[in-house]
Amino acid sequence: MRRDRPLLVGIDLGTSRFRAIAFSPDGRLLAEVGRPTPWREPAPGEAELDAEAGTLTILESALVE
Repeated sequence: MRRDRPLLVGIDLGTSRFRAIAFSPDGRLLAEVGRPTPWREPAPGEAELDAEAGTLTILESALVE
């Protein structure tokens, strides 16, 4: 993939997966990466989403792949 052309990047922070998707300006899918959503369980029956850590993880993954 050339690195000097513009990209449109979408980030989906879903309940089961975080995804980053890159498209060309004309709408062609160029790349997609996904990771499981980073849930924490601070106590039994409780769940917390670390959105900041998850967003950083998916962005770092997208840059590497």
